[in-house]
Amino acid sequence: MADSNPDDNECSLCTTQCSNNSICENCKSHVCQNCLVICKTSFSQVLNRDDFNVCTICSSYITTLEDYIIKEHIGWCQLTPRGSKWFRLSGCEKWANNQKLNISHYDLGSLNLEDSDIIYKDVETGRTDPSIFSWEVKETLYRVITPSFIQDIKKVLAAYCIRNTKVGYCQGMNIVTVWLLLFFDHNTAFLMLCFLVEKLLLPDFYNGSKHGNSLNGFYVESTVIAGILEFVIPEVKNCNMPTGEFSDFFSLQHLMQLFVNTVDMESSVFLWEKICEDGSISLIRGIVSLVLISEKAVNKGMHPILILKILNENRIAPQLKETYAKVVPEITDSRVARLRQLAKDLRAKQWMQCEALVVNKLENISNFSKEEIEELQIRFNKLLKDLRSGRSNEKISRRRPTVQLPKHLLNKMEDYQGSMAIGISKDEFLKILSEISPSLAQRGEEIFIKFDEDASGYLDFRELTIAMSVLSKGTFEDKLRIFFDAYDTEHCGYLGTAELNTLIEQILLPLSDSIQNNPESEELRKNIINVHLKMSQLCEESSGKVFFNDFVTGIKSDMLLYSVIGDYIGNDRPQVSRVFNAMNLGTFTEQDFDEHDGRCKMCTLL
Repeated sequence: MADSNPDDNECSLCTTQCSNNSICENCKSHVCQNCLVICKTSFSQVLNRDDFNVCTICSSYITTLEDYIIKEHIGWCQLTPRGSKWFRLSGCEKWANNQKLNISHYDLGSLNLEDSDIIYKDVETGRTDPSIFSWEVKETLYRVITPSFIQDIKKVLAAYCIRNTKVGYCQGMNIVTVWLLLFFDHNTAFLMLCFLVEKLLLPDFYNGSKHGNSLNGFYVESTVIAGILEFVIPEVKNCNMPTGEFSDFFSLQHLMQLFVNTVDMESSVFLWEKICEDGSISLIRGIVSLVLISEKAVNKGMHPILILKILNENRIAPQLKETYAKVVPEITDSRVARLRQLAKDLRAKQWMQCEALVVNKLENISNFSKEEIEELQIRFNKLLKDLRSGRSNEKISRRRPTVQLPKHLLNKMEDYQGSMAIGISKDEFLKILSEISPSLAQRGEEIFIKFDEDASGYLDFRELTIAMSVLSKGTFEDKLRIFFDAYDTEHCGYLGTAELNTLIEQILLPLSDSIQNNPESEELRKNIINVHLKMSQLCEESSGKVFFNDFVTGIKSDMLLYSVIGDYIGNDRPQVSRVFNAMNLGTFTEQDFDEHDGRCKMCTLL
């Protein structure tokens, strides 16, 4: 047989042989001249060209997309009808109105260096450019992009990081922000981002590595998804990897980017509609639906990364809507709530005896030495046992798994079942706080909430260690941060005039009592008046919104303020020994330390 002409290729659409075929510049398929369309797109403008060669199928997709953009009134950094609907439907509008929240409130705030560096890397260096998105979002962005594209993204992200320093910036937020700015203007995009992170998602969903428990909220949700997958798709247990690992691989991008750029645009819009309508449970329902759509590939043992790629390349919206409706009765609020609490308890238990890795992590995020962490860990475990055994008549919460976790996770959970509680309750924490830092006890509930990052209702060992680290060995700024946040009752990232006045009154209370006991103390009276004047001046200079950096600068620049506030927060007094004494557990034997050696079975989960 003679060699075939290398120029003769088969058209991928009509399957005819032709010698002058071209390549579709969108899908890269070989097509003949009859199946090639020359069209002008916004992508052509980016390439400084007047035309763009695409196949007839891609041309029809582009036409459909253009019609969709017009129908939805999509533009860059503009409030669209769909954006307005999501704003109302999610509850964000009502919440923002009650908070009197606006992006302009953060114009005078300063972004910390860590968040500033990461935002720069993710936005200024191309990680948020249109080219990194799947082609529908990319084509949409190229059609609506404006010269302020990068600055608009940074404006929203910076405002959020200034508002919520506890969370700060986390990768994935940049992708979500781009999506928001396709449907919202600056302010409503900012409000939606605040609402998503602070009200709709798990409280530590976007927590980064600085807390020592990176993306804890994600791992909780992934564990829930793993449990539900084994319930609705028993065959998933036959895959080449444990269900928990499958869920982590499959869920990470979907969850951190909230389905943006992980499925086709119509599917993303549908899932966002459900997020706004149903809340965070829609994330779990959505991911389980996507796995069900890919059930054949799952049963064949295909790696979840390959399944994700196939999903991203196909238009699955009709199938997704149908599947999502079917899983709703199986994935209920009560079932998810129980699984979430089990997952939180599981992760809390990992910090109780997992010595080598826990100590290493806590050394990096606390002010404690290795030896101090080890002793605190033992005291923590003995305190829990003591509380449990000493209160036999008190009801202790014991959660029963009505829906099973994946077997490998459930086995590890059962390894630690017993009479031991999981963490320190709010009441117990308040008792410890009153011993370590009595001046902060009045705001103990707010401080407890600050350190209860996953809103579990208790402080696990990691959370308690971070709290004790700051209270006993923290710098002046560390302790002042706790103090500042405790009076930021609206969690808006700054103190208003009323909050600042309340703070000052509390600080000056000991001085006021001294005046009452000594009416002739003219010097104290002058000091009180001066403190009021200086803090009022600081508030006026900040237009009624005092951010933490301005608060610290104002206090440290004045010896009177520094002295009064330093005395109040006990800057020089608390020591590590006071932490141990506050836990009031007596002495420890060598056996107490030895019984924890080599007992950890959960390092791999961390």
